[in-house]
Amino acid sequence: MNLTTNAGRIRLLYASRAALPLHWLFCIAGSLRASPPVILFQPVEQRAVSGGRTEMGVSAQNAPGENGPLTFQWLRNGQPVPGAVNRLLVFSPVRAQDAGMYQVVVRSGDGETWSRSANVHVIGEPPAPGTLDTNFAAARIETSGGGRATVYAIAPAADGGILIGGDFTLVGGVSRPGLARLTASGELDANFTLKGLPTNPVVRCLAAVPGGWLAGGMGFTVRRPWLAFIPADGGSVVNMENGWSFNATAGQEVRALLPLPDGRVLAGGTFTATTAGYTATRLLRLKADRKLDTTLPAANWNAGVLALARTAPGNILAGGSFSSPRRCLAQLLADGTLDPAFTVPSAGWSAVAEISALAVQSSGRIIAGGKFSFAPPKGSFTRSAITAFQPDGTPDLEFAARPNTDGKAEIRALLTDGPNDILIAGRFTDLTDADDEGNTFKTPWAGVARLDQDGRPSDPQRSAAWDDRTVWSLALTSVAGQPRRILAGGDFSWPAVRLTALRADAPPDSAPVIAEDPVPVSAVLRAGDPLRLSTAATAWPAPAFQWLRNGEPVPGATTAELFVPAAQPLHDGRYAVRITNALGTATSAPVEVSVYFSPPGFAPLAAGVSSTPLSIPQFTSNFSPVQITAPFAAARIAVALRLTHRDTNDISATLIAPGGQRAKLFTKPDPSGRDFDQTVFDDTSTLQLENSLPPFRGTYQTGGALNGLRSLPATGQWFLEIENGGGQTAVLESWQLVIEGTPEPVTYDTWRTSALAGLPKSAPEEDADGDGISNAQEWLFGPAPCDPGSATGGIHALTLTPDGDCLLQWQGWQSAAYQLEWSIDLRTWHRATEGIDYATLWTSRTEPSRTERAVRLTNPGTAAFWRLRGG
Repeated sequence: MNLTTNAGRIRLLYASRAALPLHWLFCIAGSLRASPPVILFQPVEQRAVSGGRTEMGVSAQNAPGENGPLTFQWLRNGQPVPGAVNRLLVFSPVRAQDAGMYQVVVRSGDGETWSRSANVHVIGEPPAPGTLDTNFAAARIETSGGGRATVYAIAPAADGGILIGGDFTLVGGVSRPGLARLTASGELDANFTLKGLPTNPVVRCLAAVPGGWLAGGMGFTVRRPWLAFIPADGGSVVNMENGWSFNATAGQEVRALLPLPDGRVLAGGTFTATTAGYTATRLLRLKADRKLDTTLPAANWNAGVLALARTAPGNILAGGSFSSPRRCLAQLLADGTLDPAFTVPSAGWSAVAEISALAVQSSGRIIAGGKFSFAPPKGSFTRSAITAFQPDGTPDLEFAARPNTDGKAEIRALLTDGPNDILIAGRFTDLTDADDEGNTFKTPWAGVARLDQDGRPSDPQRSAAWDDRTVWSLALTSVAGQPRRILAGGDFSWPAVRLTALRADAPPDSAPVIAEDPVPVSAVLRAGDPLRLSTAATAWPAPAFQWLRNGEPVPGATTAELFVPAAQPLHDGRYAVRITNALGTATSAPVEVSVYFSPPGFAPLAAGVSSTPLSIPQFTSNFSPVQITAPFAAARIAVALRLTHRDTNDISATLIAPGGQRAKLFTKPDPSGRDFDQTVFDDTSTLQLENSLPPFRGTYQTGGALNGLRSLPATGQWFLEIENGGGQTAVLESWQLVIEGTPEPVTYDTWRTSALAGLPKSAPEEDADGDGISNAQEWLFGPAPCDPGSATGGIHALTLTPDGDCLLQWQGWQSAAYQLEWSIDLRTWHRATEGIDYATLWTSRTEPSRTERAVRLTNPGTAAFWRLRGG
């Protein structure tokens, strides 16, 4: 605080530097400057499941005297992460390539500070039905023009390979317009090529037939329906138009194919096909010789037939967007005539409705999916995107599948798996489930899901989230000696690009085994930051998880990850996770978690910076000093430097402690190149210079040399010695020393001594009220609010009344403004708010320019220290 006079008045100027704990004060000596930001809370190690979500954060603030904006740049393995320029680095979804060592550079107007490094571990999901099959990695599927490609159809091959169809033009960077064959592991089968395709066809459906497949869709360049035979070994494509033809109407296409046991084929879509004296609209039947079957009766479809299926008795189901001859779903008898006994309700459908996927269970129940809402009779809830019918067309009200209750879901593919299970795919983000008491709740689940016979999602749930796109196609595949797979294709880009594989079967039964203990091993967090603890375990049947805090269950923490969005000090403790299934139980190692409103300890961090360039001529050495006044022993040391020189393998660097102890940072590293560019040395890193290329960017270890300086006093002058063994002058542009120390207890005396160390005489040392007595203790009281000690002015009384009230009185200038503040720990100060922290009792003028004030403290049991700021 400084005193200034103006027209006989004394004005109090508050010096913020005097009230800052030492861990915010950087060291100044000669040409050194004390401006780099201070990192209060370091990034914390994370483990995340591929496809899930996690984040890494840092907490920082300006050094004393600086108040400009801070900027952030996250690095992964020493390289900047594009767009990662915020305090939090968010991974959503987590990808395998996100694994690595991360740190963040925090910059202010005059300096920068590098955080310590922290690893992000990415693990695959434990093998279970519905989880990603990591043995399948599809070649990249895309369009040459940069548009979003889509895989509309998948057809398995006998050898485990698959044929895919869509609107793509490139697969694995190789031209494959509309059709491609992949190996069982997802790679492009380069030996499978086709001739006679229309230019860039859009393939909407595939069906296996003897000797190969049928492919239907649209010829892109001519914009007309297209149907062809694809030989199993590739070669020439055979157009199925034989004595008949599709009308050349733009936008018409083939959408569904159904081979029949006698060799004939049904095709549905939005087309018109003609032969002499016969027209087939939206549904046609081909004879075995590929000629149009003119005996198929016309059913008067007034809109597209988009899905076909066959029932056990041999009847044909057709779904689509039509309202005639039935609404959205009709059944044909084996001869193709309309089944009059099959009566799906015509009422209850949304104005725009279509069924685009059909499946028939062994019981005869029909599962229909698409884009619609349907309110069946008898008052049941409205079905959205998926519903079920009995074999005669009566709505099955026992089937209660409910994706996205907002009505925006789409189901584009259906498969039955066994007598009861149903696989669904499309565009949805959640499924509604119910507990044993009938209470419903939403389960986050997207892209592909397995339903039981009641339409409820089957465990386990997938943790990986699909992006906001559509899964258009499904296929079940099995190869001898290999687990079955569920193949899914669409226009998504996560969890893979356009095509992925999920596990279809359960692994062998096994008791829980913790593959990796939780990370981080310990966590020190700022209050309000997220806390994430995660473990990796294997077990089947799917285990139950229960996180424990200090040995007691954490309510609701029953997944493989413990997540607290905004941690608070009440979350301090020792955490572990207990994993249980019918075969056994396993408990992880504990994790120590500490959450603080302000940095833990009194002086955890000190730093010094030299920004004056230092020249090191050829074949000489030179020294650059940094002064540290922190009164603690070093617990961790890091050095960051910028040095320019043509050949890095001419340079050696050594850090010299105040007592003369030396730590070699590096000696003429090889490979060689230009410059050390923002190079950090920290023995917590696992990277080595010899495994990188210059200009070295990132954090590297010294082989333990810096660890050898631990426990030495931090106070004193440190030197960075640079030796230049080459033929040109080297320049040390700048360097920074960061030392973390052992926390010490906070007392009033240590706070006052350190807060004023090296500063001009200022508040609270000066006489603030003009009574000739130093105000050193009238700005800060402790350890209890009603123990004023020997204070005589400013705050001059703290008294405890007989009824238990704590009263605070102070004197001040009539023209000055005052702010009462309180603190629990002398580190973080809070503005006292009237009504919450105190109530004004009286204010009186004792002199023309002075006032006497009294307040009753309303939270003396919470606040241990009080101070008065004047300005």
